[in-house]
Amino acid sequence: MLDQWQEQLIGAVYGDARACNALAGQLGDNTKISKDQALGVYQNNCHGARLATLQQTYKVCCQLIGETAFHHTASLYIANTPSTTHDLNYYGDNFPTHLASLNDNVNTKKLNYLGDMAKYEQLIHELYYAQSPQACDQAIATSSNVDALLVGIAPHCRLFSSSYPIVEIWAMHEENNVREIDASVRKQQYYLLCRNADFLIAPYALDKAEYQLIMEISSRPMRLTNFVAQAESLSIELDMLLPLWISSNWITLREGLSSARNNRHAIEQEKNGV
Repeated sequence: MLDQWQEQLIGAVYGDARACNALAGQLGDNTKISKDQALGVYQNNCHGARLATLQQTYKVCCQLIGETAFHHTASLYIANTPSTTHDLNYYGDNFPTHLASLNDNVNTKKLNYLGDMAKYEQLIHELYYAQSPQACDQAIATSSNVDALLVGIAPHCRLFSSSYPIVEIWAMHEENNVREIDASVRKQQYYLLCRNADFLIAPYALDKAEYQLIMEISSRPMRLTNFVAQAESLSIELDMLLPLWISSNWITLREGLSSARNNRHAIEQEKNGV
């Protein structure tokens, strides 16, 4: 029964009409406040919390279009996008797409980069809560079983690309040193690796080939031998880059399952005197 009441309350707070009616039938009468007003307190608090989360995460976007316009579009998003988790830090995953749609609005035609700015601010938010960097185990890096080593992007790193100078625009607003930038014309493509460095987001420029190579391991690790082959196909020399990326904690190097099993098997054989 308690579970049902909790589900009804959550549904009512998010505006589900059926849940509101069911919950209203269970609320006691109060001469000082109506049932709708009592439920409205929770609904308003929930809406306010999600609005504050979006405004904090996308603070430069809010500055770009103005607080009134931001509150309006954020409220539309909130009305159509219920939270799927109890942690508000994860709310607003699709908000960049929602903001990008504003480019059709006459008031935001000069902000062609608004959607990319939202993606960048979302990336900053995600990186802030990402895992801390861990140094690569040198024993693994010098492993004789190279074929079983896996290469992956570090959990505190993300890739970002835009045809607008998003980082420059974001920094200007962050430092309250806003000046006019003509971003209406796309001049070049920017390729970046962004990492969490002691809770400060540090962007590093990549060339297109380097970006494409690291993108290959952004979703899941790749065997080192395949990674090297992919680098060769992109005309990338890894002799100096790979040690640099590992020491900079941009990418991780770990043993695959087959290597770990082989090591355990060797240890067992040694124990048994084989």
